[in-house]
Amino acid sequence: MIKNISIGMEEERVNIFILEDSAHRIKKFKQKYKNCELTIFNDAFEAYEHLRNNGFDYDLMLLDHDLDHKIFCSKNYYNTGLKFLHKSYSIIKHAECLKGIIIHSWNPLGAYRMKDALRKSGKSVVWKPCKWPI
Repeated sequence: MIKNISIGMEEERVNIFILEDSAHRIKKFKQKYKNCELTIFNDAFEAYEHLRNNGFDYDLMLLDHDLDHKIFCSKNYYNTGLKFLHKSYSIIKHAECLKGIIIHSWNPLGAYRMKDALRKSGKSVVWKPCKWPI
């Protein structure tokens, strides 16, 4: 279960893919997962291009919906976690090493859409909004 994965990964050496634009949250993720290998992006297209060009070698994904330091982006905004998922869905679906995905966005509608986009992927997905300040 993903709840157990997120708790135990602080001590384990794992590869974590992060899509996040907040410097404060990134700092907190680096502290929490200091023994892990973190790959961090703040742009949906750059994150997708990385996966497309480098393959998928991640145990966990931490995904935000609202990027570009915006709050409550619409589904039509070009730089969101949802746009990232639409482009990278096939890569994520076929990633054998992926143990789970945590959507940490405060945007409930955006997080719901992201979770729904992953519904048929066969991956364990939870929405766990970051606490403020995290």
